[in-house]
Amino acid sequence: MRRLLPRIKAAVETARQAGENQLAPDVADAFFQDYDRLVGLGLTVNPAKPPDPAYPRRKPAQTPVRNLLERLRDYRQEVLRFMTDFQVPFDNNQGERDIRMTKLKQKIAGGFRTLAGAADFVTIRSYLSTARKNGISFLKALADALAGKPFYPAACVGS
Repeated sequence: MRRLLPRIKAAVETARQAGENQLAPDVADAFFQDYDRLVGLGLTVNPAKPPDPAYPRRKPAQTPVRNLLERLRDYRQEVLRFMTDFQVPFDNNQGERDIRMTKLKQKIAGGFRTLAGAADFVTIRSYLSTARKNGISFLKALADALAGKPFYPAACVGS
């Protein structure tokens, strides 16, 4: 799996650079088959723990590896969404970066003094993050907002 996912990512990037908005069906099917084969192999090598005879109705706790494999099996579409929808990023690094400053400020400053202050901080961070993702510079976005002409993403204009 450690080798398969980067191969899929590379195929998606190649297709995207070629102007495609999806992988060729035979390529995508081959990746799905490889994914299913690897997850199945992992589940075979890491069998589920049997129920405790003293508590037959209680589902036994599984190993972390088994839990991961079951999630990979049960959430295949979500795990591989980046392969079927080129708008979805391969990882969630941007999402983590978006919340990191809030968590850092909360930790360093000992938390926000008021709920309203926290809400204002998050609103400003969200606005600046959205502007940056749409190619608007940090300073321009702030200047426009303070001048009463805030940036609105195209999908939100007129709503």
